[in-house]
Amino acid sequence: MEEIWFRALNALNAFGASSQRTYFLYLIGAAILAFGVYFLGSNRAMITGDKSEPRSLGNFFRYLFNKDVFLHKSSQQDYAYFITNAFVHYGIISTYVLTAPLFAFTAIALLSKTLGVPEGTLAAASNYQMIMLSIAFALLYDFGAFFSHYLMHQSPFLWAFHKVHHSAERLNPFTLFRMHPVDLILTGAIVSILTGLGMGAMIYFWQVEVAYKELLGINFVFFLYYLFGYNLRHSHVWLPYPKWLSYLLLSPAQHQIHHSIERKHWDKNLGLIFAFWDGLFKTLYIPKKDEEKFAYGVSKSEPNPYDSVLSMYIKPFGDAWAYFSKGQSKRHAAMMLFFICVVGGFIYNIFLVTGKNMQAIQNVPSTVFLEDLTWSEANIAMTNGYDRIIIPTGGTEQNGRHVILGKHNYVIKESAERIAKRVGKTLVAPVLAYVPEEVHMTFPGTISVSEESYAAILEDAARSFQRHGFKYIFFLGDSSHNQKPQEDVAEKLNMEWFGEGAVVASISDYYKENGQVAWLIEQGYSLQEIGGHAGIRDTSEILVAHDEGFRHHPITPKGFQGGDSNGDYKKANKKIGEQMFNLKADAAVKQINSIINEAP
Repeated sequence: MEEIWFRALNALNAFGASSQRTYFLYLIGAAILAFGVYFLGSNRAMITGDKSEPRSLGNFFRYLFNKDVFLHKSSQQDYAYFITNAFVHYGIISTYVLTAPLFAFTAIALLSKTLGVPEGTLAAASNYQMIMLSIAFALLYDFGAFFSHYLMHQSPFLWAFHKVHHSAERLNPFTLFRMHPVDLILTGAIVSILTGLGMGAMIYFWQVEVAYKELLGINFVFFLYYLFGYNLRHSHVWLPYPKWLSYLLLSPAQHQIHHSIERKHWDKNLGLIFAFWDGLFKTLYIPKKDEEKFAYGVSKSEPNPYDSVLSMYIKPFGDAWAYFSKGQSKRHAAMMLFFICVVGGFIYNIFLVTGKNMQAIQNVPSTVFLEDLTWSEANIAMTNGYDRIIIPTGGTEQNGRHVILGKHNYVIKESAERIAKRVGKTLVAPVLAYVPEEVHMTFPGTISVSEESYAAILEDAARSFQRHGFKYIFFLGDSSHNQKPQEDVAEKLNMEWFGEGAVVASISDYYKENGQVAWLIEQGYSLQEIGGHAGIRDTSEILVAHDEGFRHHPITPKGFQGGDSNGDYKKANKKIGEQMFNLKADAAVKQINSIINEAP
């Protein structure tokens, strides 16, 4: 219920979130396009309705904020319906987003049973894979939206609900939300099934780990489409694309034709983004250069059959009943409808309950970070094989004037997450930020503790995890001062726990044998350019892990003579940072897997 409440309230923030189609940046993009249309468009009849109107800035603003459009009774219905429909549109219906992983797991299970279970564990998706996954997701999502739309126009029963959307006599960005709950349920279900099954198949064959939310919000395909004119679809701004492009992408003008009251335009241009679905189903209509102006609504005789927001919710059920019961007895129709409602309710319950409990059903924690789980969620994870934990150590030290004091904490947390996901069945303990840093204590902000104190914390943390049943405890340190205490504590505990089924290891290859310097030399960087502390490597890593931790214009205190970093950090970039993380993770994963395989 908390998830539904959050999504519903977020829906009311229609202009402030990039996941909303009416995000202010998308509206600004639409306004810029409208400016170009007004001053450069050739079909003046479609643009202004008045061929003789002079093109001026004042007339443009009157055209853009047309009172007849935004103050029309139909538009007022849109505004009211948006508020009342928030809990339905982005609340209850958005729970289908939570069920998509159900179908992803179903696809993986069926493929595993048919083709065999893949060896190894899921790895983080590469940039190339994320791009391909995003494109595939957008295609599946778009076809799901098209197909559900197609069904609504072909079925008289479903049309009874969908025509609420078509009852708008004026189009504005809020007309988007003028959709009946039944309309939304069907669309949500079809999109959820298609995207879930498709992503599950790609995850199986590529063996990558990717979150559904990463693909949905906000997918770069949707972002670009929303930015470049999506909100003109529901508007009075006539923007057709060139004919060749109209076969690939649906223009705002094509969607306005979809809302046309003219019979020749009915059931045309049903897609969301791509036009080729309409081409395949023979529902594509490309606007003519001299397209005549048309009105909007359900029909010429009755453009808007709803006299209130309440009737927009209730009347479609009466219309649907009339279609459903036509040609049969009322009793038989009632029994059939009751049966459909029971089956539909059962299916919806599967969606809702299964979606809500997907993670529990799959016994997969929602995150690898222990501090973000409840004790019961941690218990479930351990019961289902999560018997490995990484204790990451960062530090709070000066990192040059250009990088924040907590660099190591951000970097080690990013690294630990990547390593845990690649190793599998592994959780990550909270980052230790208090470590030996005496060498940097001449710089304000540095925090240093003795090696004895640091070692004591490591030891006590390891003992806690051993008592709870973790079999493998890995120390992961991001700086040189952490390495020896980690090795000493690991050796001490292994001696003490010998034969008790718990293994402690300092993953030293992560820091000492990661091959970062050799890779940079291969790229043409000299040792002097690479440097060490707060140089190319450190700076590139913080750009990936927490780019706000880099200062483009560092402050130099009066009288400071230098000596807080070495190497040419200005050559750092995110591409190098990604490779630095990959090399560290490769070294750590290799060492960890070796330890696990050699354990008795």
